[in-house]
Amino acid sequence: MNLRHILKSFNLFLIFIPLVLSSECNEIEKDILNSITECTTNDEGKINGLTIKNNNLTEEQIINLVTPLTNLEYLNLEGCFKIINYSAFIGNLENLKELVLTSNALKEFPKEITKLVNLEKLLLADNDFTELPKEFENLKNVKILDLSRNQLKKFPEQIAKLEKLEKLYLEYNKIDDKIPKSYNDLSNLTEFKCLGNIYISGETLKSEKLVVCEYGIYSLCRHGNEKCLDEASIKRYELCEGSSVSSECDKIDKTILESVTECSTNKGGKINRITIEGNRLSYYEIIPFLEELTELEYLTLERCSSIRDYYYDSFIGKFEHLKELTLRYNQIKEFPIKIANLTNLEKLTISNNNFKELPKEIVNLKNLKELYV
Repeated sequence: MNLRHILKSFNLFLIFIPLVLSSECNEIEKDILNSITECTTNDEGKINGLTIKNNNLTEEQIINLVTPLTNLEYLNLEGCFKIINYSAFIGNLENLKELVLTSNALKEFPKEITKLVNLEKLLLADNDFTELPKEFENLKNVKILDLSRNQLKKFPEQIAKLEKLEKLYLEYNKIDDKIPKSYNDLSNLTEFKCLGNIYISGETLKSEKLVVCEYGIYSLCRHGNEKCLDEASIKRYELCEGSSVSSECDKIDKTILESVTECSTNKGGKINRITIEGNRLSYYEIIPFLEELTELEYLTLERCSSIRDYYYDSFIGKFEHLKELTLRYNQIKEFPIKIANLTNLEKLTISNNNFKELPKEIVNLKNLKELYV
């Protein structure tokens, strides 16, 4: 290598050094740096993400560190309960998108947070505040809000103003209140949890986008079209007065519903999947109910020994759309031959019964992919 190449390489090396050392993360004092678990920078080397997850630093050290960081987009101060004077720095972080103040022993909600209009994620779980300031409604861009494990006594009405909110967590507070109907204005809400409070009443939320909703064991009523409710909740909550029931699952008689462990409908509101378990129902209750389900695609009858062998052939062959059939632990002594009429069947589980052979007609099940006997 000639001298020119050596000098050129040396100059590149000299240029590279200041680029590396220009990161603000590298300028943090060592005694403070030991308490920082994460520090990230933007393309210009300015700190845009900071995590301090312990209580080793004093309030003064944290304030002096954070105040100049005007480019911060993410700040995590979990467990830093020595901080009392949030007004000294938090309101100046106008670019902040995510703020985590979990487990900080906050007795009052820091009002300065309401100035952070660019916030999209706000996590304030495991604190001790009892209410939110009126100005909380200014946080129009918040999509994820965690206020669980605080001392809230009422549902904050200000939350209804957060039009972009997608996930709301209010579990394990001290709420004794009705769910505000104004929460139905949260049209982007996909998750809502409020279990573990003192007492919650009113109506379940109507949002069509809700896929997760956990209310707990309270005296609520439902509207009949909530996709997020599990089977136990559907049984627990009565229909609200005047609700228009659009799903056949909501029309099932209570006597039968006690034995139904799964029920789902197609887009037209017709039952296409049903699971009945246990021997509480007689054959003259089960069969008339099933015969009405003309669009059934998935049927499970487990431990339903009240249905004798000869009754299966009176109804089982009528489900022309059936794709999956499960008949387990039903004490079947002879294979129901009418199953062979189910030409769309793709999966058949008829194990744990007492029959000794399969009928030759089973070869008619041309679409069968899985067979468990």
